[in-house]
Amino acid sequence: MSEVKIEILRREPDSLSRIERRVVEVTASDTLLSVLDGLRATVSPGLAFRGACRHGMCGECGVRVNGVGALACMTRVEDAAGRRRRLRVEPLSGFPVVRDLVVDRSAFFAAYRDAKPWLLPREDSPERERRVSPAAVARQRRAEECVLCGICNAACPVVTRHGSFAGPAALLKSFGRVVDERDGATTERLSWASTESTAYRCHGAFACLDACPKGLDPADAIFELRRLAEGRGKGDDDGT
Repeated sequence: MSEVKIEILRREPDSLSRIERRVVEVTASDTLLSVLDGLRATVSPGLAFRGACRHGMCGECGVRVNGVGALACMTRVEDAAGRRRRLRVEPLSGFPVVRDLVVDRSAFFAAYRDAKPWLLPREDSPERERRVSPAAVARQRRAEECVLCGICNAACPVVTRHGSFAGPAALLKSFGRVVDERDGATTERLSWASTESTAYRCHGAFACLDACPKGLDPADAIFELRRLAEGRGKGDDDGT
């Protein structure tokens, strides 16, 4: 066991922010989410935060840890505290704060729905099954592994400055369907990705690449969406 100093940025609705400081004892296996659970159960009963699966798969527990976006359930306190033995925990930037570490992701999921990341089958679907090449599955997996935590959007300077920008997460999900050989809405998807509020609003800051806790590369997907959209405009149907 070792001691770590934790600072939590807290805010009640319609009130100023304040810092709550606590000293906690942790083991090498303790995650930030488990520590927050412990604080809420003992000394901070009103502490608000999100968490669900605890395995880095639901994306609910995204917060800022020492200024960097992270999934609380995947953040080992011992590792994150470092030599200073200190953690500062804040809500994700770029989102309206509801309370404490809980942010409003309504606009984030609205952009996700606009991307229509669900399968729209081709009209020529076979009676039994459609075989998909391993190469196509590998390309698609880049989008499927996104857990919609919103950390890439929180890190993106364009999302912060331009509220209409769909953001890297929605564009990554759109890319996953564009390269899906089973999908029949490629033209519609590329048309959506070609607007000033989608792929062409990206400035190539690569903040999303550095921020993603799953090691994904939304920026590369955005650039490929641009390439595919331009190829489609020139009559190149091989983009998918």
